[in-house]
Amino acid sequence: MKVAPCTHPLYSMPWLEVTMPDPNFQGYILQLNNAESVRKVSENLFCEYLDNSLAPAWIYDEDGYAIYMNKLAKQIWRIDETYHYKHINELFPRRHADQFLASDKAVLETNRAISFVISSTRLDGSPGYFMLQKYLLPITTPKRIIAGQAIDITEEINTREELRKSNERFAYVAKAVSDCIWDWDIETGKVYRSEALMALTGYSGRDIHGSLGWWEGKIHPEDRQMAMDKLHTFVAQGHSYCDAEYRFRCADNKYRSFMDKGYIIYRDEKPVRAIGIVHDITEKKKLEARLLRNKIRHQKVISRAIIAAQDNVCNELGKELHDNVNQILASAGIMLDYAQQNNDENSKACLDKSRRYLQLAIEEIRKLSKSLNTSAVKDMGLINQVEEIVNNMKLRRPVSVRVECDSALEEKINSELKLMIYRIIQEQTNNIIKYAEATEVIISIRKNRTSLHLSIKDNGKGFDVNQSKKGIGLANIKNRVEAYNGSLNIISSPGIGCSLEINIPKKTRM
Repeated sequence: MKVAPCTHPLYSMPWLEVTMPDPNFQGYILQLNNAESVRKVSENLFCEYLDNSLAPAWIYDEDGYAIYMNKLAKQIWRIDETYHYKHINELFPRRHADQFLASDKAVLETNRAISFVISSTRLDGSPGYFMLQKYLLPITTPKRIIAGQAIDITEEINTREELRKSNERFAYVAKAVSDCIWDWDIETGKVYRSEALMALTGYSGRDIHGSLGWWEGKIHPEDRQMAMDKLHTFVAQGHSYCDAEYRFRCADNKYRSFMDKGYIIYRDEKPVRAIGIVHDITEKKKLEARLLRNKIRHQKVISRAIIAAQDNVCNELGKELHDNVNQILASAGIMLDYAQQNNDENSKACLDKSRRYLQLAIEEIRKLSKSLNTSAVKDMGLINQVEEIVNNMKLRRPVSVRVECDSALEEKINSELKLMIYRIIQEQTNNIIKYAEATEVIISIRKNRTSLHLSIKDNGKGFDVNQSKKGIGLANIKNRVEAYNGSLNIISSPGIGCSLEINIPKKTRM
């Protein structure tokens, strides 16, 4: 019998080759050949299984020499088919090789499987992360054998990192904003609320409970049912967004106004989660209340001014009828009575006078009618009616009046604005005739690219602006200007006349 050493191709360790020419040993040799065939089949099946694995896999001996690597391992780490029996230092960069050998040492020393994460290149060449698992193979050989595999966990690591960043952003946002951020797990009933709630309400972290019931109990009794009904209605109807406005009792037992907005998340048409914010609108509500009070107060002022203006018109109309028209008609009546009772040479003259008085009364009534008729400006035009005002001023008092107005304005401003300008001129010229004792008046209407400008100036005796602003006439003018978002400026003082300047924005006129 002849014995010679040989090397097993898989395990890289010494074996014995036996040559037995004695025919009595032929049966034994046949058994060895059968065993070798079975071993080769098992080895091929094992290699085929690992080559089709979705994870890189390898087998090394305890000294760091490569026994086997599957296809995926060779592809990822760019290793050719000559790797067999090469040391790890020949196949990988030094840093990776040292890390590899250190983990092998841990397996050998503890006789236990280990797992850890490394960063490494992926199959497509991009950087990634792998979970390495290493363990001893339970076989008896002169050299202990270590097997390993690497599971690509790059997507998991990246997802975990994105989640960490998202949670970090959420935490920073929650700290940065003054609004309370809440997250309600509808399935468990637990509610997360950010730290801003403590600043909003004054409650400490110990006082705040992670339930919807705690929050509901702090809502004002008059608002509670409404707020909860809105929430349940939104959910029942499958809405994604919900909101409610209510008063909330804070730690000092005072109520503050909150606006609550949320987004509802559904799974299989069932609500499972809601996320939202609570915004303190207390100051906003107070401001709205103040604005409403001011608006009501302003409306009352306007209403009183309108009533006063109406009364003033009635008074002026009554005075005109009594002092002017009534006197003319009375004189006409006296003349008619004389002519009716006497049939002499004066009767005809009385009839003629009474006819003239009646015609004069008709003209005076026509003037009153024109001053009250709002359609006159639309039908006759603004400039025409302003000239009518000027003529009436001259009849009542010796005064020089100059009107500066571009006739093209008639086509560029609407009828409502024309009427407003006409009423202001009418109001101010009445004031001038009654109180100013002026001898010169200038009325100017002009426009530029951004506004329409009305100016009425006189050289009368003037007045104290601070005192006269309370007058009905100026109040009426002010209300008319404000209705068009305009500005009013009155410049006057005793002895220097008066200048009334009005600007109406172009956008308002459009």
